Parts: sequence; C-alpha cells; structure tokens
Amino acid sequence: MSSTTVGLVAVCAKAAARSVGREGLMVYQTGVMGTAALLGIGPLSKRIPPISNVNVSNVATAPGTYFLGGAERVRTIPASALSGSALNITFSSVGSLMEYGIISDAVLIPAPSQMGEYIAAAFEELYAAV
Repeated sequence: MSSTTVGLVAVCAKAAARSVGREGLMVYQTGVMGTAALLGIGPLSKRIPPISNVNVSNVATAPGTYFLGGAERVRTIPASALSGSALNITFSSVGSLMEYGIISDAVLIPAPSQMGEYIAAAFEELYAAV
C-alpha cells in the first residue's frame, strides 16, 4: 500500500469520524470494547478469535503545564486494555515528547519488544526526512 493510499484512507476515516460526532464515537467504542471484554472472560473466550488484529490509538493530551501534588507532569506513559485485540499500540504526547505503549496477546505476539524497536526506527527515519 502506497503512502498516498494510506494518507487517503486516513483522511476518509477522519471525515467519517467527524460526521458521527464525539458522542457517537464514544458509544461505538464502548460497544466494541465492552463486547470484546465480555467475550474475553467467559468460556467463549477460548473459541472466539480476537475482534481485531491491531488497535492503534493516539490519546490526546491537553496542551499546557499540569501539576500533581506540586510536581510538573513531564511524561505520560500510555497504557490501554487489550480487550478483544491481538495487539494494542497507544501513543500519547506531552510537549514535544511522544511516548508509546505496546500491549499484546503473548500467544499471538510472543516478542512485542521487537514491534517497539520497529516503531522507534520508523520515527527516527521520519525525523531524518523532515
């Protein structure tokens, strides 16, 4: 898939998300993740494959300086639930620092740290290109 195709898909996905609205997206996400969580805890969990192979999310953080107990927030460690997915990659940023967290199904993806190395290398390549 070319970068032009990926860019077009991203533009279309964002347009579709905007047309549904924030509340619609929250209802959809709650339904999908709730269903995945329920299917993952019962006897069906051994018979039903993951709902998705990969979930990638970017957790938007509010701009500005924030404090907790008098200490400035300087990092955000992104973590998410694996419910219904084989791999979850979550990005978050504070200032100019981008962090990412990877959670995976240990049976389906036995070496998630290798995925982290690929992501780091891709960011270095992107940074060098701009």
